[in-house]
Amino acid sequence: MYKFVLPEDDTRTWSGAETLCKTQENGHLTSLVTNNEIAWVDSMIKNIASDPRSKIKLWIGGSDRRINDAWDFVDGEPLRYNVVPWAPGQPRRPLQQANYEFCVYLEFEGDRSRWYVEDCYEAHGYICKSEGRLNSFYFINYMERSNRSLSVDIQYQCRISRDHQIFQLRSQGLSSYRPVEQGAVR
Repeated sequence: MYKFVLPEDDTRTWSGAETLCKTQENGHLTSLVTNNEIAWVDSMIKNIASDPRSKIKLWIGGSDRRINDAWDFVDGEPLRYNVVPWAPGQPRRPLQQANYEFCVYLEFEGDRSRWYVEDCYEAHGYICKSEGRLNSFYFINYMERSNRSLSVDIQYQCRISRDHQIFQLRSQGLSSYRPVEQGAVR
């Protein structure tokens, strides 16, 4: 299961976000280990972003906490350099601040993300990940704009499959779930 928390809803340091993921979601900041998983997360962010043209920064579970400049995920998954969509010049720690840990965030813009290394004490949105079952639930919040530029806060409850695809969705006002095409929210 994934929980996407956009910066307009909450921002935390990397450590604060990891603590919340562990205590409230029974998981960790997300690891993203395959191209398909990264593409799925990018598609979800694209669908829930209130303004698809804005840059969205979200903490993920990567850091060099164990060894400086050796990147891995907090949940023990390997960080595969050949899969990661690093931004040009990344991963790179600022030389003047080499004595403490740095963490990985993704910056989403347009239709895909790029990954960056940054001081773990910066505040960003975040993505939690926990092991779920076929009929587990999670919530997605996003702002939906009407053609009159009015904003309506919508909360969807979703059912996801083992391959992380949303297959059913309902809003707070509906009593039953409806099928979702190809994992899209809108």
